[in-house]
Amino acid sequence: FYSVCHYKWFRFSPKREVMDYVVNYMLSKKFDLIKYKSVWGAVEKLTATWLDSYKDELKDELTDDRIVYLIHQLFNRIYAFLGKIARPYYKAYEEKLYINRESDNYESDKFRVSKNNSTIADSLTENAMNYFISNQINLAICMQVAKSPVDPYEIKAILENILNSNENLDDLRFVINVMIIDYMRNYPDDKEVVGARFIQHSTALKPNTKDKDILEQKNIILKWLNTSDRYKSIKTQATKNSYYRSIVAYIALIVNISNKSNANSLTSIKKN
Repeated sequence: FYSVCHYKWFRFSPKREVMDYVVNYMLSKKFDLIKYKSVWGAVEKLTATWLDSYKDELKDELTDDRIVYLIHQLFNRIYAFLGKIARPYYKAYEEKLYINRESDNYESDKFRVSKNNSTIADSLTENAMNYFISNQINLAICMQVAKSPVDPYEIKAILENILNSNENLDDLRFVINVMIIDYMRNYPDDKEVVGARFIQHSTALKPNTKDKDILEQKNIILKWLNTSDRYKSIKTQATKNSYYRSIVAYIALIVNISNKSNANSLTSIKKN
C-alpha cells in the first residue's frame, strides 16, 4: 500500500532539500512523521491504530465485501497521511523554500541552512523569545493592547503564566514563528516585521483559514486564555475575540520591538 500511495502523490522523487524544509518548518510537531522520526515509524503507528479500531470485528467471520472495506480503510489512511506531507511539499517547492546542505556528509559541522525566509524567520523568532525571557510582562503594553472591555491586568496575568512553563515557552516559540512566516508569505518583500503593517496583519482574525499551522496557533492561544477564570466566564463571543486579539497584539508588539535593533543585520542576511 505504501509504495502505491507514495507513487500517487510523488510521481518523481522529492527533492531532499525541499522535504527537509517541510519536515522542519511546515509540519506540526504533533504529526506522526515528526513524533516517530521516520515514514516507516509513522506508517507502523497508523497501521496499529487501524488494527486496534477493527480488531474485535476481525476476530469474527467476515463477508468478502466487509474484508474489502476494512482493507480499503487502511489504504485510505496511508493515502491521506502521505497527502499531508505532499501538499506542503509542493507548496514549498513552488515557493522555492528549502534547506541547503553543502555535501552528502550530514554531520553537524557540514550542515548549512540557506539564507531564505525560514532562517530569517527563525532569527526574528529567537530575538522575540530572548526578549520575552529576559523581560517582565510590560503592563503599559498590556494597557495599550487591551481595548475595552478587556482587563489589562488579566492579560498581564495570562502572559505571565505562559512564561512560567517550559511547555508554554515551546508553544510561544511556535506561535511567534507562525506569525512571522504567515506575514512573510503575504508580504514577501518585507522581512523585518518592524512596521505597523506587521501588527495589523498579525492581529487580524482569520476565521476562514485552512492553514494547519495558523489553526494550531489559534488553539494554543485559546488554551492560554482558558487558564483564566475571568475569560472562561465571558458570555459574548465579541468579548472573547477582544481578549484573543489583545494576546496576539502583545506578542506582535514584542516581535516588533525586539527586532527593531536587528533590522540592519537582517538586511545584511538578505543581501548575502
